[in-house]
Amino acid sequence: MLDGKMRLVIDPVLARLGKAMAASGISANAVTVAGFAIGLAAAVAIANGMMIAGLALVLVSRLADGLDGAVARASRKTDFGGFLDIVLDFGFYGMIPFAFVVLDPEANAVAG
Repeated sequence: MLDGKMRLVIDPVLARLGKAMAASGISANAVTVAGFAIGLAAAVAIANGMMIAGLALVLVSRLADGLDGAVARASRKTDFGGFLDIVLDFGFYGMIPFAFVVLDPEANAVAG
């Protein structure tokens, strides 16, 4: 519900940024990989107890995740790009909870 309302605000901005980035030669795959790298940095920050930095990096990573699609739509979509995006997204989705386990295994790695 909230996502739909936020997309009305965010999507036009991402579309403009995506067109500008595509026009300057930046590929959607480069944005995808950069977003994943930022997500990895977020996981490292969280694992080291730097929660504010981790949150900021997570937000930037998710912005890049939205932006890569806008760049692809402004240039050219590829099957490989879609595959790369989903694989790295799932990698990110696994890294963040794992970072909390690394931060405090006794509290966060307990099953059940």
